[in-house]
Amino acid sequence: MIAHTRAATAMFVLLTITFAQVATAEIETETGLTLEVTRHILDDATLNAALEFAEHDPDHTKVLTGGADGRVILLDYEQEDAKSGTRILTSKVSHTMNAASWHPSGHSALIVGDQGVLLRYSTETSTLEHVEGANHSVLWADLSSVAWNQRGDIAWVGTKTGDLYRYTNNSLTSVLSDLGSVQDIACLSVFLRSECMFVTQNSGILLSDREGTISSKEWFALPDSWDWLTGACATDRPVCIIAGGETKYASIVIDSVDVNNSQASEVANIMGSGAPVTELFKTQEKDVMGVTSDSRIVWFHSSKAEYNAPGTDVYPFIEGSELSEMTEVIDSQILTGWMNPTEDGEFHGWLITKNGHIIVIGPATSGIARTAGATVVFLLVIIAVPGTVLGLLWMYLPGPRRWAAKRRKRKRAKREEKGAAETPRRGKR
Repeated sequence: MIAHTRAATAMFVLLTITFAQVATAEIETETGLTLEVTRHILDDATLNAALEFAEHDPDHTKVLTGGADGRVILLDYEQEDAKSGTRILTSKVSHTMNAASWHPSGHSALIVGDQGVLLRYSTETSTLEHVEGANHSVLWADLSSVAWNQRGDIAWVGTKTGDLYRYTNNSLTSVLSDLGSVQDIACLSVFLRSECMFVTQNSGILLSDREGTISSKEWFALPDSWDWLTGACATDRPVCIIAGGETKYASIVIDSVDVNNSQASEVANIMGSGAPVTELFKTQEKDVMGVTSDSRIVWFHSSKAEYNAPGTDVYPFIEGSELSEMTEVIDSQILTGWMNPTEDGEFHGWLITKNGHIIVIGPATSGIARTAGATVVFLLVIIAVPGTVLGLLWMYLPGPRRWAAKRRKRKRAKREEKGAAETPRRGKR
């Protein structure tokens, strides 16, 4: 009776695991996309080391990510094998790392963290090194954000206490203070443009010109109960998006002659969502995507923004409820991602969650292909499960085990008799 119970229990567990894997391996969204969790980049020892940032390089082939306990990871998201596509970089610190920015050349990157930690990653040596004098310059402040301008001659560093620093020639220079937390920094990636945008807690939005001079004007510095949380700029035009508390968003078109003459849209609400956008990131589609705190993905379309009438349209892209169908990412916020249209006008990309899961985005398969794939999986399950059940029964039931033992004993006896009969013949030779 006990053997039967064990076999039944094992079979139930097997069926549960098998069908759970089939059900959560891939889902299709209402917008015609497939989402698939391909791998997890945090090993068991670092499972609780939540990621705080993820920045792709200029070629969009690698990603620097990291977070708690000084963890910095170089990720090749196109590599299916977690071991070959993930490299743990030694930072020699235990403080939380908060942000990173690649140099436009792609040869290096700056990573900032708590307690004044400023690191430089070199692609030539594949190592991290501490920027000398950084701790003294920032007086051990918690660094919250960093960004290189498009020209690559200035990097901006912000702190959680509202200080802004200019990084040039391997040194930091204090520029502004008392801004409230510098939540995010974003720079234009348009050719021959090097202006940047600073998202602050108390001073609204500030801009810098290509020479590194901060604007005298503050945009959206409203004493409301909500704060701006994040910002990003489009890839083909001088338009930047900001988003923040509640469901607010707005856009700014940066003037190339005088940033103080830049034009801003009205503050609007993202419809259909009760959660704020906490992260913005660029897409190859030349627009900006946003992630809400409940893992909803929205698309900020600003291609029609003009200097005299800046504006942005927002469209739902992936619902948080759709992501929650994938058991691996439940209760894990989306950190960042990348989207790239294919030649057929479809979309391909990836998302990274705070708990280290990689979600690959692709066009939905056709109904016939999807049905055929599901049928094949179902047939494989049907074939595999009975064989596994028979194996479990064979392992636990006493009758088959005694029969197998007797059979092995008879075979062994026959081999011994055969060996004894052949011994004299070998002696005569």
